[in-house]
Amino acid sequence: MKIIEIEIKEYGPVHEFLLKPGEQVCIHGCNETGKTAIVEVLTYILFRKSVTHLRYPKPKSVHIVIEDHGTRFTLPSKKRSLSLPSVDIASLLYVHASQSSVFSEGTKDRFWDGLKAILSGMESGITFAKLDEKVFTNVGLQPKKEEWKQDKQEQVDNDRARKGALGDYISSVAEIEQVQAERRHLELERKQIEAACTAIESWKKRTLYDEVSRLYAAYRTKAAALQNYERYKPAYAERWQELELMKRSQAKDRTKLHLIDQEIVELERQKMDLQRKQDFIDAWDITHDKSSPDRPIKPIAMILPLVITGVIAVMFVLSFFTSIPTSIAAIALASGLGISGFIMYRRREIHRYTVHHARILSKAEQIFPGVSTLPELVAMIEQIRDEMIRVTTLLTGKKEIRKHLSDNGTESRIDPEIADIRGKTGLAELQDLKRKLEEKQTIEAQRDKLYGTIFGILGEKNDTMWERMIPSMKTPSPTEEPDISQEQELRKKLTTLEKRIYDLDKQISIFLETQKTTYRIDDPRSAFIEYDRLVKKLQEYELEKKAALAARRVFTDMSTEQDDYIRDVISGDHGLSEYFKMITDRYDTILVRDKDFVVQDTRGNTYPIDSLSSGTRDQLLLCFRFAALSRAYPEGIFLILDDAFIFADWPRRSKMMDLISAFAHHGNQILYFTSDDHTRDLFHKYGAPVTSLR
Repeated sequence: MKIIEIEIKEYGPVHEFLLKPGEQVCIHGCNETGKTAIVEVLTYILFRKSVTHLRYPKPKSVHIVIEDHGTRFTLPSKKRSLSLPSVDIASLLYVHASQSSVFSEGTKDRFWDGLKAILSGMESGITFAKLDEKVFTNVGLQPKKEEWKQDKQEQVDNDRARKGALGDYISSVAEIEQVQAERRHLELERKQIEAACTAIESWKKRTLYDEVSRLYAAYRTKAAALQNYERYKPAYAERWQELELMKRSQAKDRTKLHLIDQEIVELERQKMDLQRKQDFIDAWDITHDKSSPDRPIKPIAMILPLVITGVIAVMFVLSFFTSIPTSIAAIALASGLGISGFIMYRRREIHRYTVHHARILSKAEQIFPGVSTLPELVAMIEQIRDEMIRVTTLLTGKKEIRKHLSDNGTESRIDPEIADIRGKTGLAELQDLKRKLEEKQTIEAQRDKLYGTIFGILGEKNDTMWERMIPSMKTPSPTEEPDISQEQELRKKLTTLEKRIYDLDKQISIFLETQKTTYRIDDPRSAFIEYDRLVKKLQEYELEKKAALAARRVFTDMSTEQDDYIRDVISGDHGLSEYFKMITDRYDTILVRDKDFVVQDTRGNTYPIDSLSSGTRDQLLLCFRFAALSRAYPEGIFLILDDAFIFADWPRRSKMMDLISAFAHHGNQILYFTSDDHTRDLFHKYGAPVTSLR
């Protein structure tokens, strides 16, 4: 019997695993790569272990192909025709990491009897001693004295005395035989009708039991399914949705922040441009000249002062020759000279203003192209100042908004919290969590509906009580479905028969009143029935006693015969003692005392297995597996080892590899799982293929 192919998908950390092992293969993987998960699935499928043995939800996509005597079997299978060792001795084919024991204290007897049964070609079962004790206890015999127990002996004596009294009673009532015959006939008919009514009632009870069982199974399935949804909590969904909304809000803020950054850049550019113009105005002192005349003054013609001066001079000269008073002429002359001097001064000032005005406009035109008058220049300078104030105010406001948006939180706070919720739920998206919560709500509604239905039938609110109540409702199924429509008619007929039987019983009761007092008989019918029952019962007592004694002889012969198989495994050629001596070079004999191993060294000292080191104990039990499996399955069998060398030193590991290689070369198969690099290299050294898990 060998494993041809192993395929596992989506179980725990194992996403996809495919292996077609040969005689021996080493499966190497670090922690959390799926090594233990693969071993769990193998033992669960092969040895039908409980689902509680699994750390992850029950695997759905698993295929294991096994070849036995040329026929291939695919597991798991609803109708399992492949014969694998039972749970009691399945540990022969599997060594758990750091736990090499082949049986626990409570399963010791079942293990050895199971192993004996396999070695002798029989099915495994309970111990012969237990069987012998159960047989004697069930029939009421004392196992050691082979006699009835006191209470059973009293019962036998009472039954014999009662049988004799009933025999006397039956002999004394021959005169009412005809009445009794009619009564027996009616009693038989009544039993048939009662049986039919009982069958109908049983059918109804069985139907109700099946329905309640089906509902309870569905209820437990839903309750178990809800356990897989425990981590999906509405609070997680609500918080996740809040975080997503916050994240979208921050995304909008980022967009707004980007636009504000662009606006800030533009305002800073405008401010720099305005500042450049202001710096130019300050550097050229254009603002200082804005008090100059608004427009150039038209220059006064030189001819006017010259004419005035000439006329007055002529008048002054003529005053000496005419009647014009000289003083008046002198005053006129002085006035004329003053007017002429003022006109000359104003003319010079107008020229200076004109030149200065042109210079100001020339400077201003470098930053204000097209300016032609000082008022225009003043307006433009004021416009620059106003624009500077406006731009500065806007820039300050935009920076405040930008600071507010920057301080409004970032995704560095939101993303870790979302990642935490994803870790708790195992889901990537909020919609997945919402879908899981909807599924959870649906399952809860279905479970609650089933709860209400079962409660309506059982009348018990505590669902933990249902598991005990439902089995108590179980009744044997009738061999065939009764006609329920005839129930009322049958019960009416039964009532009529019972009335007739009552009348006959009354007649018999009056006739046998004295006999009833003497023999303690309620009615003749019960006397006949009780007499027949006692006859059969006394016969059964003797048959039970003979059968128990015969079974004891058979059990004794079978146990003695099967002990030879165990001795051959322990001490025979290529047996446990030979293997263990080869491994340790210290212990040359293995004994079995009180159904446990005792080792004996070369000096004759004995040690119980519990006193050995953990590594030596593991090596002993592994050698036992090689010896036992070689005899139990001479055509070959597989052996699954999970870090079976974990506590062995290097010399013994090499010797164990020699045993493994020899075991594999004799038609067996080794699947060795390890996370140890040195063990992997040792298998590689011995030529065994190595499969690495990642």
